[in-house]
Amino acid sequence: MVQGTETVKIAKPAWTPLGVTATLFAAQAAIYAILAAATGALRFRMFEIGNDFHYFYDAAGEWLAGRSPYQVDNFVTPPPGMVPALTVHWLGMERAQAVLTAVTIALLVIALWCFAAALGLKTRNRWGLLGVAALFVPAWMSLNGGNLDALMLVLLAFAYAARPRAARAVLLAASVVLKMYSALLVMVWALRRRWRMVAIAAVACAVLLLPFWRVLPGMVEALLTRAGRGGELYNISPAALAVLVLRGLGPWLWKIVYAAFWCGTFGYTVGRSRTMEGAEELGTYAPWMIAAPLFVHYYCAILALPAFALLMKVSQERPLARAEWLALSGFLLLGIHPEFVPAYMGYTEVAYWPVTVVSSIMGGVGTTLLVIGMTGRARSAREIAADA
Repeated sequence: MVQGTETVKIAKPAWTPLGVTATLFAAQAAIYAILAAATGALRFRMFEIGNDFHYFYDAAGEWLAGRSPYQVDNFVTPPPGMVPALTVHWLGMERAQAVLTAVTIALLVIALWCFAAALGLKTRNRWGLLGVAALFVPAWMSLNGGNLDALMLVLLAFAYAARPRAARAVLLAASVVLKMYSALLVMVWALRRRWRMVAIAAVACAVLLLPFWRVLPGMVEALLTRAGRGGELYNISPAALAVLVLRGLGPWLWKIVYAAFWCGTFGYTVGRSRTMEGAEELGTYAPWMIAAPLFVHYYCAILALPAFALLMKVSQERPLARAEWLALSGFLLLGIHPEFVPAYMGYTEVAYWPVTVVSSIMGGVGTTLLVIGMTGRARSAREIAADA
């Protein structure tokens, strides 16, 4: 040691995003396991809130018969949304869903690992991300219900793990034509004047939609119907909270408050994060994808996993700021689902209903906190960088 110098050890924080999250989610899974042992049935299908696969399967059948897939009620995605079901349609619905679920799980593991590597997570935290994903109830819902959100996350994770920007734009376009939520990221590129990537994404979207040009009018009608639907139950959009608090003051006030919240936080974050790109961009803006439209199912919260990965990345470099802990608390609320406890115990729907309402409110609060936390992080991250 050189005379006159001292070695200073920086104490590691007692709590980390991975430690807190893994502990809570593992405890919840343990409760489910104990109840499963007590009742003698491990009912994975109980986590199917919003089972959409039969809609996609039936829509694929309509397409194969030469008819519009939008004849199927609740098929409300762009037409490529039926393509995964189309590829396995010949297997029959139950077997097709099982095969597609297995393939989706394998792709999700690979995609999250690649995304975590691109984000710069250490090996321990990469495994931690996979562990948290395995314990994340919205992921169970999406996989059990055959929803597209898991596949959408696969495409987004691969997109932001890809080094060539053209590949990123094409993969992002593929996610947009599955469900429209990820078009938000194209909007971010446009606001930052990344016109080449916007153009590539737009062309890729057009090419992917071209085989379905005959049914595009049905797509527009279905998407507008979906976007205008509201409600508080099973809804994690901040709009649900606005309805709950403000609906007694007229039909427009809650919509104005919700729109101001969404647009204001999004605009502020874009303005504060102009130099951000790469994997961190997906982690930052994912919360706004599950904060719109007016109705967002529980299972869509699987798209919050990149935000959690970003918080783990931050914790590798420094203790989380207050806003980042706020974002983490929002993620935790999205993953805690007490409504399945009375369901496992075989209680009647009358007893199950109040806990479902509580879980719905927790989901709306969780998304809102995640958005507020990421907005605050955009401010604090810039101040930390200026002080460094």
